[in-house]
Order: sequence, then structure tokens, then C-alpha cells
Amino acid sequence: MANLIKNPYVTNTGMVINPNHAFFNLPGVDKVFPTIKVQSYQRLHDALKQEVVSPQAQLIVFEIGDQTLSIPLWDVAFHHVAEGEQDKLPWAVFFCSACNMGTAINPVINGRTHHFSATGIYNGMAIFRDVETGSFWEHATGECIHGILQGTFLETIPAQVLLVEQVLENNPFTLFATSKKTWRTRFLSFLLLRSMLSPEGNMLPLFRLSMGKQDTRLPELQLGLGVWINGKARFYSMQTLKACNNALIDTFNRENLVVFIDPIAQVPMAHRCNASSCRWDGDTLVLNTGDRIHNGYMQKSSSAKQRLDTPNQQFVRWYAFSYKFPNCEIFASRN
Repeated sequence: MANLIKNPYVTNTGMVINPNHAFFNLPGVDKVFPTIKVQSYQRLHDALKQEVVSPQAQLIVFEIGDQTLSIPLWDVAFHHVAEGEQDKLPWAVFFCSACNMGTAINPVINGRTHHFSATGIYNGMAIFRDVETGSFWEHATGECIHGILQGTFLETIPAQVLLVEQVLENNPFTLFATSKKTWRTRFLSFLLLRSMLSPEGNMLPLFRLSMGKQDTRLPELQLGLGVWINGKARFYSMQTLKACNNALIDTFNRENLVVFIDPIAQVPMAHRCNASSCRWDGDTLVLNTGDRIHNGYMQKSSSAKQRLDTPNQQFVRWYAFSYKFPNCEIFASRN
């Protein structure tokens, strides 16, 4: 496995793919964690009513065409990949439970739909392979890091992690991607994910074997929001955000951002804005421009809502973001 890559490859973000600790094709990984093949949908409201999903369940939420889709975070965290179609538009979602990063993508490359599965580990992060060409991909920027498609990028789709009740408040017609779960899957996901998805995290020994020299400026499993704009990257730790009353205004690479922790989902987000200050009104973030952010959406008035204007971002553990973006900046409160 270590001989799979003969020469180092440097990704678009600066991560060096080093053959000395590459475990790209571990036997049986795609069997233990098979890709979720979504065959049908139901309205999220109906799934809640039928107790298929609880109101406090975390969902990965994204839009395909004009339709909002949702799928349980825990399902994708265990299987690593989910894929399906909506109105003949294919989609896929990647997620790594170790580093906490996930991405929704358009799997069409040069007019051909590609299908993916988790097959290995690199720098403590899951690696994915497409069935059609056998190429390997990383899961934050959608870059192909080895194979005949090396250097190709999948189109990423903005996605949020929200609770069921939040999604329904903003999008009552959201569809819920259904999948069958065996007792084996339920047991293994509970056994593995309970510690890995906790705030403290858990690094399995095999993941650690795939890791190179780490950036030790922060504890490796510390969670935060990683943001990258035009080649520059900055990490906002959860500890720093909490010390700033869960919201701050920052200028990063000439863009003004409000960075905050959603008070219900407890997930950090960044939104481009013109504000110079912000305050909390209950669970609504009020900007001094008059805009209000609630449940992951911008509220211009009592009836008008729109998606946040989000730069590239990931809710991620420090070790993964620092591998992905070497020498990235760390936000420090100026107070």
C-alpha cells in the first residue's frame, strides 16, 4: 500500500501526499462500511411524524436543484459515503468521523456519473475511491489526489449540519433520504461513533499510523471552524468562539465575516457580511446591519429567508485542518 504512490503529490491546498504513510486501499473497508445507496425519499415532516427520525437528530442538509435534501449525520458518518439522485440530478455526500469533515458533491465528471466508496486513510482522514476509474479523492475540497484523474476537482455543494426541528422551521418541504439499517450497522455505528463524534474525539490506532508530522500549535483533536478563501486558511477554535460569547466579527483575506456557533445545533458557521458588531437575541444572532441569523438562515424580515453567504468552511478537528492547509492561521481574540 505504501508503494501505491511513487512520487509525492502536492494538493491545491498545500498538503503533501507522502507515500511513506499512505494507506489508500485497505482491504475490506468498503465492505465493512458500504456506501449508502439512496433509493427513495419521504418528506422530513412525515419521517418525524412516523418516528423514523427524532426532532433532535443531526442532519446533513443540502440543495439539489430547487429541492432541499437531508440525510442523518450518523448514517453518513458510519458509512462514509451516501449517494443518490433527485430529479435525475446525481449527488453524493462524504464524511470522515475521525476528523469530523464532510462534503456534498456533484459526482458528474466530464458528463459521466461516478460512484464512490471509502477505501483507506491518509493523515488520519478517510480517503475515497471512485468505481469508474479507481482514482483516489480527498473529502474537503473534492480533489483527486492519485490516479488517472489526479488534479481533477469535484464540484462541491454547500451543506449544513442542523437539527430536524431547525430544518423543518425553514424548509417544511425538505426531503429525507431513507436507507435500510441492519442491526449489525446499528451496533457498530454506536460502538464506533459514540466516542469519535464526541467533542473530545477519539483517534483509532490505524488512523494514527497514517499520520505524518503534526502541527502542534493546538491539541490535535480540538474542534473548530476552518475557513479558506482564495488560497488562505484560518482556524477558529471552539474554545475561542465560546470565549467571544459564541459570535465574533472578523476580517479575513479582505472579506468581512461573522463567525458564530449555532445555539441549537452547536455547530460553528461563517457568513459574509457588512456588519461591524453582533449580539444575541435569544437564539437569534442580530447584526448591526439589521440582518438576523436564525437556524442557519438569514432573515431579512418575518417572512423572507435566504441561505447564508458562506465561504469555504468545515467544522473540523485541528489535526486534519492543519494537514490540509499547512501553516494556516489561527484566530486569536483581540479582546
